Amino acid sequence: MAGFSLEPGAFRCNTEEFAQQVSEAGLTGAGIANYYLMPDALTFLEENARAKRYPYSMPPASREYRYDESVCTTAREYLTRFVRWSTFCEKYTPEHCAMAAQFVQQVADKNRC
Repeated sequence: MAGFSLEPGAFRCNTEEFAQQVSEAGLTGAGIANYYLMPDALTFLEENARAKRYPYSMPPASREYRYDESVCTTAREYLTRFVRWSTFCEKYTPEHCAMAAQFVQQVADKNRC
């Protein structure tokens, strides 16, 4: 997977719309990744931290690990402007990557404030 983040306020569309337009332009697998902060994942992490299971709680840590929405504010903010390219893999050549950059550039130019 590869990805890029949008500069806040730089485009007339939101991140989801930008990702959709990039996908429609030809970058298969472009999308947003907000599901990385699913409440279920936080519950899983919190339960394992409370049970002191490695690596969710790293003894002998100097503090207790907590996993809830309040400790993920930076990640949540970042994901509001992150576009991931989920189909990126070792099969892509430099030419494929140049095409991908061109798709992103076209969408950026169309939506720039």
